[in-house]
Amino acid sequence: MADQLDLKLSSTLYADPNTTNLVLSASGTYDTRGGWTGFSGRIDDNTTKVLDEEAGIDNKNTLNNSNFTLYRDFWRTCGKTQSYRVLNAVYSSNDALGVDHRFSLGVGVGRYFIQDLGHELAVSAGIRGVKERRFAGDKLDLEEGGESQVKTIDCIDTEQDDPNNTAAEMFINLQWQLYRFASRDMDISLVGKAYPSLSDWGNTRGDLNLVLSWELFPSFYWTIDAHTDFDSAADDTRDPRVDTTDYTISTGIAWSY
Repeated sequence: MADQLDLKLSSTLYADPNTTNLVLSASGTYDTRGGWTGFSGRIDDNTTKVLDEEAGIDNKNTLNNSNFTLYRDFWRTCGKTQSYRVLNAVYSSNDALGVDHRFSLGVGVGRYFIQDLGHELAVSAGIRGVKERRFAGDKLDLEEGGESQVKTIDCIDTEQDDPNNTAAEMFINLQWQLYRFASRDMDISLVGKAYPSLSDWGNTRGDLNLVLSWELFPSFYWTIDAHTDFDSAADDTRDPRVDTTDYTISTGIAWSY
């Protein structure tokens, strides 16, 4: 197999007088005979204007969600099937789940169960270390009666819980892709990930991403991107704005090389 570089960029912007939502994403892979190196990045910024007519307060509620992944997979030969070793590093944050930032480094193994032209199914699993910080509090600027006030909301009981956390967890990754080569290409990609905690039994995280792409003209695609995150540890926070589940659905134009 010859060396090959694949790049994909996409963006979505939605705006009205009360809501602005911006989604930027990029991904790429570099394939070699010994394996492949890849990266992916996603930034989701949502700003909502909230008006409290009784108090005369006009606030902006901003939620940010970001994920950056760098990975290297090494080919192995296992009979007639393709298997590989996995090395990955991930940085992420999610305001809706109460995560200020999270960094992880993991190793594992994977295997292709289907690897046909136009149809692929792969599963990988392993272990990784995680360093994260959850929100210990949030400050909200309010304007009332011409006077500026600052209201502090505690999200974690800091007398009992340290917002900084170091843990070990498993990762299980399922990737399914269906694509069709025709006058106008079509691509369906489904990636599901689960992270059962090894340090705190019962806590589980996960995410699911579905992407549909249709080629409009060479190198440009119309995409629909549905993404959801789940984190059971978000129940430990006391902020009513924090939930265990966060999801986004966006559509836009992607460029692929």
